Amino acid sequence: ARETADIVLSDDNFASIINAVEEGRSIIKKLKNAVTYLFSTNLSEVLALVVGLAIGVPEIFTAIQLLFINLIGDGMPALALAFSPKDENVMKLPPKREVAIIDSHDRKFIVSVGVTAALLVLSGYFLFNQKSDLIGKTAAFTILGVIQSFVLIDLWVSHGSITRQLRSFFSPIFLIAFLIPIATIFMIVHTPLFAQLFGVTTINTTTFFQTLLMSLLVFIGIKLVRILDFKGREAE
Repeated sequence: ARETADIVLSDDNFASIINAVEEGRSIIKKLKNAVTYLFSTNLSEVLALVVGLAIGVPEIFTAIQLLFINLIGDGMPALALAFSPKDENVMKLPPKREVAIIDSHDRKFIVSVGVTAALLVLSGYFLFNQKSDLIGKTAAFTILGVIQSFVLIDLWVSHGSITRQLRSFFSPIFLIAFLIPIATIFMIVHTPLFAQLFGVTTINTTTFFQTLLMSLLVFIGIKLVRILDFKGREAE
């Protein structure tokens, strides 16, 4: 009956069942976070491209830029989420008959972050476009790439308190997933050879940090999700 059982107990300790349930919930939560991350960041790319074309911005991103963002900016952080710390509230949630990878909260997060990120990308393009069209596209590429790392911060702690879990951000896996995309983009926009390869132009350090500050505004979208969830709970 071991083969047909839903759960197999290795001993008569009830704590073993609790630990097993907690581990299973943590695995599902990490999977949900990874999927939510990929959907939200990819939605921002799609919206920035589609809206950009609709308002007359031709080819705001090139194929090699999108390939880079999908491999480095999306892939690495999504994999890193498998090693994120356990959600401290995972055992406080009520049991569910069916597990939904994307629930209502996740959908709000995906839409809110995706729209906010796309608006920041397009705003960066028009803000820096005053100098030249290529600088505007370079700023848009930089903002889109850097935003991915800031979205990772919230999902790394499963939408929890960042200040209460500061120690978890010193994990080597998090630091690699967070810093490598930013450092790589910095290298691209500071090296003429790489800039030419990626279809952008070189920018100075001041301009790079201006795009970095703009990317931080993605937390407005993340905060909006928490406000909507709070109002939803009040309505209930």
